[in-house]
Amino acid sequence: MSKFHRDQWDSTAALLVDHSAPECREAVWTQALAFINAGHHDDAHLVASVLVVESDGRVLFARHRRYGQWGPIGGHSESGDASLSTSAARELLEEAVLVARVHPAPIDVRLSSCRCRTAT
Repeated sequence: MSKFHRDQWDSTAALLVDHSAPECREAVWTQALAFINAGHHDDAHLVASVLVVESDGRVLFARHRRYGQWGPIGGHSESGDASLSTSAARELLEEAVLVARVHPAPIDVRLSSCRCRTAT
């Protein structure tokens, strides 16, 4: 496992420990933390999304090119990203040409099994 991946997973584990999960999501956060601490995630991907909410309550979504579904802006963490919030801010700039402060506390955590294509 590369140092980047170790650092990213370690910072994500610290984030989960530092912020309490909403009661309805505690089991998922516990599973995610156990997965990270197990250290067997060479093929796993860290993905960050950002939920943009305007002061008037409007929410920004983007249409996923591959799946055709609407959802929050986001994407894979990259080696230059110091944290998941850094990844989310970078994705927001790349995909929506917006610069915003991204709160470091996670809203949600998900574990999913999917096949991801990486850029070549």
